[in-house]
Amino acid sequence: MHFMGRRFWRLVVFCAALAFAGQHGLAETKKPELTLFVTTLAGYMGNPEPNPGMLEEMTRLAAEKYGYRLKQKIVPWARAMKRVKEVDNSLIISLSRIPSREAYFTWIVPQLDTEYAFISLAAKIDSLDAARRQNSIGVFRATVHQEYLNDQNFTNLRLFNKFKPTIRMMEAGRLDAWFGSVDAFSRRWLEFAEDKERRIFVGEPIFSEQLWLAGGKKLAPQIVADFAAGTRQIIAEGQRARLQEKYFSDE
Repeated sequence: MHFMGRRFWRLVVFCAALAFAGQHGLAETKKPELTLFVTTLAGYMGNPEPNPGMLEEMTRLAAEKYGYRLKQKIVPWARAMKRVKEVDNSLIISLSRIPSREAYFTWIVPQLDTEYAFISLAAKIDSLDAARRQNSIGVFRATVHQEYLNDQNFTNLRLFNKFKPTIRMMEAGRLDAWFGSVDAFSRRWLEFAEDKERRIFVGEPIFSEQLWLAGGKKLAPQIVADFAAGTRQIIAEGQRARLQEKYFSDE
């Protein structure tokens, strides 16, 4: 009887050890919740549900592939870049990979190639020289677009944080042109313009770039690998093409 009792308690201890090991393993493999910093950019991110934006939806789909939960934070763009450098387990989308930013972020995967041009209500602006001759060019603050024009020695820039005042000033004749994504401007024009039928003149593309999914420098290598693989998978599945049609089709 005493022998059986010892066997029983050994079995209890063994089962408890297995249970603890199992729980410990689950704790080790549990994916962290990630903070996704976005700004409001038409068609791309930070817009109301059920259409938050193409790049935001791509990021969510990649997260689902590997079981990550995302917590969205909508802030101005300059703050989004600042916060992702400060907050552990955080991501940012639509980030241009330029030399001045290279050392401050973990570059996960390019999500999209896009082109930028000058947009005016008066006439096409097809070159940097023609844009320099304008009285004022609108551009979003703390973006690669502003940095690019600064590098090209523009002195006629007016900086904005949102589309609505940009469009209203263009309609009033107080801003000659805007520089940035044609797709994003076109969508915001339909939302904010008082005369939506007014003709928009889109110049020839000035430059193109890749928009990256990125994170802070301390982002775990496994998170980087998972989101890179997840993004490539959804692109191969045709999800990016579907979202481009959803957000930027003329129909």
